[in-house]
Amino acid sequence: MLTDIDLQLLRVLCAVMETRSVSKAADLLGVTQPTTSYLLGRLREELGDSLFLKTNKGMSPTPRTLAIYRDVRRGLDVLDSALSPAGFDPAKSERNFKLAMSDIGEMVFLPPILQRLHASAPRVTVEVIQVPLPQLPRALDFGDIDFGIGNLPEICSETSYQMAFREHYVCLLRRQHRSIKNSLSRKLFEEADHIIVSSPFTGHHGVERSLLERGIRRRPSLKIPNYTSVPNVVAETDLLVIAPSRVAKAFEATHGLRSLPLPVKIPTFDVRVHWSLRHETNDDHRWMRGLLIDTIREL
Repeated sequence: MLTDIDLQLLRVLCAVMETRSVSKAADLLGVTQPTTSYLLGRLREELGDSLFLKTNKGMSPTPRTLAIYRDVRRGLDVLDSALSPAGFDPAKSERNFKLAMSDIGEMVFLPPILQRLHASAPRVTVEVIQVPLPQLPRALDFGDIDFGIGNLPEICSETSYQMAFREHYVCLLRRQHRSIKNSLSRKLFEEADHIIVSSPFTGHHGVERSLLERGIRRRPSLKIPNYTSVPNVVAETDLLVIAPSRVAKAFEATHGLRSLPLPVKIPTFDVRVHWSLRHETNDDHRWMRGLLIDTIREL
């Protein structure tokens, strides 16, 4: 069975893992650095592993630490949640939730999320942070962000998640396009000039792979990292852009654009809400998770 000192050792393991620093871990735990070093040494003896190695980038975890961290973190969080004197009250909470989403996620998801938040949790705040896909699981585990939202299939094996809705792509263009009228053939699609959106924060790069697999090559006239400027550019030019249908619908309403079905079928994709397994039992996370999923599903 675990003793008090055992729990303290496990908290040191998590603190060093999350800060990559013995001194910062000591500050996080509210103890001195020598005490933290001593406890880490005790844990190294008990587990028979060095656990962390000093590098120029901080304390680097060993394979053993990487293998046990998530389970240890989850166990401590479950214990802390069980012993918490009070539950989460959204009406009184001043909690700040950090969300990772792309620019199109901000455009489509944020307005209804904030509207619902203000109605049920007026003092809860939201901070949006863009995190590159490879770094998302670690950011979720370490609490740098609370939720990742979007088309993020690459991280499903490393996170907890729930699907909000299934989405498909369309072609977005201006109403007065000089050569495309009420339908879009493959020939017209390939001959047209395109905007290629390539963002490190979403899984939408799979569109290019799907088109190439079907033998379609596009002629990129503009390559940009996000959708922010897309509606203005499309409204003033004959450029085409592939976009999720909900994003296209929003741009149609605000910029007088129109969307047409793609000339070939490409796979649909799932928009999910992702979080760390360590937060499964946290009342505040559970509440916010429900709000996010319920809100996005209604779009």
